Amino acid sequence: NMDYKGKNNDYISELQKKTNYEWAVQRGICSWMMGGVNEKAENFLKILEKWSVQTYEGKKVTFGFLINPEAISNFNNNYGSFMDVLKDDFSAVFTDCIHSVIELDSNCNFCRYLSITETDSIEKCELSNRLPIRFANIIQKYVSGTTVGVFLLANGDIILSKNQEIKFVKRNLKWLNFSYNSFKNVLKEFARKNNVSNELIESIYASTLDVSFAHTGGIISIVKDIKLLTQGGTEPILSKCDYLSSKVTCETVEKHFKKANEKYIKKNKKYLVINDDEIKKRLLKRIFLTGLINDSNFIKIDRKLKCDLISLDGACILNKLGNICSFGAIIKNDSGSSGGGRGAASKKLSRYGMAIKISTDGYVELYLDGKPKYMIK
Repeated sequence: NMDYKGKNNDYISELQKKTNYEWAVQRGICSWMMGGVNEKAENFLKILEKWSVQTYEGKKVTFGFLINPEAISNFNNNYGSFMDVLKDDFSAVFTDCIHSVIELDSNCNFCRYLSITETDSIEKCELSNRLPIRFANIIQKYVSGTTVGVFLLANGDIILSKNQEIKFVKRNLKWLNFSYNSFKNVLKEFARKNNVSNELIESIYASTLDVSFAHTGGIISIVKDIKLLTQGGTEPILSKCDYLSSKVTCETVEKHFKKANEKYIKKNKKYLVINDDEIKKRLLKRIFLTGLINDSNFIKIDRKLKCDLISLDGACILNKLGNICSFGAIIKNDSGSSGGGRGAASKKLSRYGMAIKISTDGYVELYLDGKPKYMIK
């Protein structure tokens, strides 16, 4: 605000200050992505924001677009622009951002419809550790050079992609910056001290993206010494049943549970620690999980399977080499811990190495030594 003498004054209110700031951030992101101020692109994002909270035929809407400065539009008429089409309900059925997109020119006018099935087959796509698996095919095929990918997801997220990477995500009306380099730099010293390979860090980042955009939530942790979890104190942090090493047999786990029950009964307790039905249930889960991973290293496991396994209630725990110690491990949190179950478990695991908490709303927090060091939040 300026008075009649041209001097700057304070904002009328905090709300106006916040609104101006958010507008400036969005303009800056648009300018960076498009190579300069582009009001048509800003207007386009505003329309997508409205769609993000609307439904069509009772369902949330998805869209996929490419803004290609080199494309030429033939959408010339006297009745309106493609942005007017996008405001109309009927446009909601076109594109899904996973298999199909609409290409626009630099003024956000319609050029053509594109699909990964346009040749009557789906081309092979080499997965990138910088992309969530669900968008890998469409982004690798079409988002290169100066082209910008813009995707609206069913949960309301708006994704901006460039140079075959996810760059920004607007989630709950806030812009988030997804940067592999930032993620890697935070873990640089930890990786150096513990001989953790760049390949493992990249693989963990890829799975973090996959789980974040799947909105299932999860925990990924690297521990320096697994023995500290399995043998520490009278009550280990990691149960023998959750430790998926082939060195631990089902017979060993069953004996462990029965021994615990005997100890408990000797103390004249009324109930068992764990009954026979629960023992069978947990052992079946263990047999199934060990069959899925087959003693594989985290780097080698199929990307989609990793995403599913990390989404289990509990933690994914790896050693420094990327060997799998556990999927779905239930970590006993300290009494009085805050931040929810996943947050408390992540903080505790990070005391033995590092841990990443991915919440169901897609936010990411990375912990080292019990403290948050990096956030996409």
